[in-house]
Amino acid sequence: MPARVRCLTHTLTLLLEEEIRDKACIDNVAEKCRRADELAKRDRSLRAAGLGAIQPLLRCVQRITQRATKFIRWLRNHLDSSRPNAEALARLTKIYATS
Repeated sequence: MPARVRCLTHTLTLLLEEEIRDKACIDNVAEKCRRADELAKRDRSLRAAGLGAIQPLLRCVQRITQRATKFIRWLRNHLDSSRPNAEALARLTKIYATS
């Protein structure tokens, strides 16, 4: 049962994050830039070691199980509060704007 609850929680979190990104146009640009920098660094180290390059699939797909810590913390705080959704989304925008 605990595994099912974890899977359900992850799926609902993923759906909520996609909904916020698509409908409210709120996206974690800083996280995307950080991930791109990390992939570039990993690619350079692999090439320097003579092991080739990062696979194209890894370049374009975020790990399915990976959610940003900022989003998880915001969601936890939002679920515990009685704030209206508009106020919570404004707060998420501010959180994403800070690095």
